[in-house]
This record gives sequence, C-alpha cells and structure tokens, in this order.
Amino acid sequence: MSMHKVDLTDLKPEYHGFWQQFKRAYDNQRLTHALLLSGASLAYLKPLVNHMIATMLCKQVTAPCTTCKSCNLAIQGEHPDLHLIEPDKVGGVIKVEQVRELQNYLYTSPQIAENKIVFIKNAEKMNHSAANSLLKILEEPPQNSYFILGAESINTIPATIFSRCQYWFFSNFNHYNGNYLVESSLGDAESSLGKLSEQSESLINDLLAIQKEKISIIAIAEKWSIYELMDLARFMYLVTAQMIHNYFHKNYPQSVLFSMLEELTKYFKPINLFFLLDKLNQIIKNLSYSINVNQLLALEDLLLSFYETREFK
Repeated sequence: MSMHKVDLTDLKPEYHGFWQQFKRAYDNQRLTHALLLSGASLAYLKPLVNHMIATMLCKQVTAPCTTCKSCNLAIQGEHPDLHLIEPDKVGGVIKVEQVRELQNYLYTSPQIAENKIVFIKNAEKMNHSAANSLLKILEEPPQNSYFILGAESINTIPATIFSRCQYWFFSNFNHYNGNYLVESSLGDAESSLGKLSEQSESLINDLLAIQKEKISIIAIAEKWSIYELMDLARFMYLVTAQMIHNYFHKNYPQSVLFSMLEELTKYFKPINLFFLLDKLNQIIKNLSYSINVNQLLALEDLLLSFYETREFK
C-alpha cells in the first residue's frame, strides 16, 4: 500500500478561505465523500491537502492536533488509514490495478482513525480502466471514507467522476502576493482565462453596476457573451475567493482594482461568499460535462446567482 507523508507546516494566507470552508463542512458533517482540487501545479496545493488529510485522521477536537498518534503516523508517512495513488512512474499513468487495491483497503474497518482517506495524486492521469474502477467505488462509497483527487488539469477527468466530486479550482499561488486575479493571469498569460483577467476592472465594474441595480443582468450577460462561459465562471470564482481573502487580510495592495473589490465586498458577508463558492463549483461542474449549453441563459443564471447571494438589498 502506498503511503503519503503529511507535512503540517503552517498554512499560508492564500489557503485560509478554502481551509475554513473545508473545516466548517467537516465539523458539521456536511463534507462530500470526494473532493477534486485542480491547480496549475499540485505542489501549490500540497499544504492544504495535508491539513485536510490530517484533520480527517485526527480524533482530537482541535484537529489536526499534530501531537496524537494518528497525526504522528501521518507526519511520518506511516498511517495505515491513508492510501496514496499516483502514476507508477514519471510521465506514467494511474493503472486499474492501483485502483482495484482499494477494494481490500476500503471495505475493512479503520485501524486507528475513524475515517479512511484516499489521496489520488495527478488524477488526470488515470487510464480509462482505472477511471471506471474508481467510478464504481464513488457511486456507493464505503462509510467513513473520503477521497481527495488532485489534478493539474480537468480535461481528461471523466464527466461521470467529475459529477461525483465537489470541485475546487485554484489559481497559481507561486510568488503569491494576495491577488488571486493577477496570479491567475501570471500563471498562463496566453490562456483564455489569463486574457480574460486582463479585463478585471471592466468586469468587476459590471458586477458593481448589477449590485447597485444600475444595469440589468440581461444587458451584462449580452455584453459578456463574447467570452467563454467556463472562463467567466472561473473568473467569478477568483473574484469571490479574493473577497473572502479581503475579509481576513486587510493588507491588500492599493489600486483601482482593489478599491473596486473593496466596494463590491461590502455587499456580502463571508457566509454568503462561501455559499457563492459552492454555487460556482456546481456551475463549473455542470459546464465541464454538459455538451449542449445555452451560453446566454447559463450566463444570466450565473449573474443572477451572484446578485441573489448578496447580503444587502
């Protein structure tokens, strides 16, 4: 059985919003059995993934406590209730035999913790047979089992698996400076999302106009119809993540963009923003496996979700 060594160094500020969302769901027993985390590099996601894993393995109220037997085994990479699946070699794929090993692992009681955790690293590299084998497990996951799928791209993740996961999209955190929108552009300036982020001020100004009821959602939807719908959904996810960050960290840069974001943030409370992240997750998920989508109607629904989630009307 493959083991994963958990490093519990302090989380950086860019993870705090996602971490609180995860912790709230887990503490309230509302955490989905499968999380799909996607980012430009899994190395950037490692600290957050490690804290998630340790929390689900630790029995202490202050999980992860970092000192109990379960935490120590996780830190040492020797926890029997944590199973790692990753490509068998550099440039390789995840094979069906690796997923089939889960049958014996998952359908027995945990040895130390109350949960069993499966971390699938580079899930986008599962071959067809491996994906089908995983799907059968995700359709009826064993009790007290949790799956974390990490992927650098979701293009090869089958829609059937995608639909059974809660999807979190992360911008590039390399050289992070507290600006999700700029960082997403720097991650790949030539990508369609990177080019879209160059229009951040104009797009956020449109969102402000909607909140102030100066312009209709239909008019903005028509204006935005020149962009890819998936990029717009991801952009609004980044905007929401930025507003959450701004609530907890007041040392953000002084600029026209951040002044506009500060004004936009006043229309929401943190709980509403976390709810909006969930809504955007669902929209991104639907877009990822829907073939026929009326872009204009879907965009109007996206903007309506943003408007209806605000706190002050």
